[in-house]
Amino acid sequence: MKVNFLGTGTMGSSRKNTSFVINNHVLVDIGNGALNALRDCGLDTIDINTMLITHFHCDHFGDIINYLWRFKVKHITGKEDLICKDHRLKIIGPIGLKDKVRQLKELFFPKPDLDYIEMLSSHIEFIELDYNESFQNEKLRVEAFEVNHVGQCNGYLIEIDDKKLVYTGDTAMCDSLIVKIAEAYSIIIEAGTISEPVKGHINLNEVIPLAKQWKDKNFYIVHRRDWNNPIGIENMFFPNDGESIVI
Repeated sequence: MKVNFLGTGTMGSSRKNTSFVINNHVLVDIGNGALNALRDCGLDTIDINTMLITHFHCDHFGDIINYLWRFKVKHITGKEDLICKDHRLKIIGPIGLKDKVRQLKELFFPKPDLDYIEMLSSHIEFIELDYNESFQNEKLRVEAFEVNHVGQCNGYLIEIDDKKLVYTGDTAMCDSLIVKIAEAYSIIIEAGTISEPVKGHINLNEVIPLAKQWKDKNFYIVHRRDWNNPIGIENMFFPNDGESIVI
């Protein structure tokens, strides 16, 4: 399982908003700037067949309308109405996902003749997962679990080729997260601050005991403000924007 980190930061940092791509075709979260970051990594919408959304805050969801517009428009042709006819995209997220996308479309493209969400209806499938629900096909299994942030926020247990990865999204430390960490080998976990408590978020000092408890698991710290690795724990890693890892 290959992970390309498009961004590892948050809105308050010089890093790009946290987003990553698995095996060049599964995009996880799409905050502001993610579309350009995807292109910076040599990928485009045509490469992505699955998108996972943890929640509807702008640093995790804000670029979805730009993404879908580019999905519709094949820029290299210069023809605005040419849809990539053979491409299919599954967008997986919390309950209310499709309504949220439509609300954003109406806000930014209010004209009825610009209803490209409807134009793409045969190309895009919206899959809404409540807590403990899952999606599975021949290449991917995704299980949503409850995390502690604002409203419905999904963490995800992602399984590809018998490799299991947990992504927390934004969350405070909670029992459901600990349960899922126990099931995976690699954990991409947010920790915006080193020790400062921030409501609905984990800090680095809360992750350290987990890494020490589970020395056989690798913890990748994202959603960081402007600090790098301040410690020397062997199974804790601090990826940067544009960095790739293999799990």
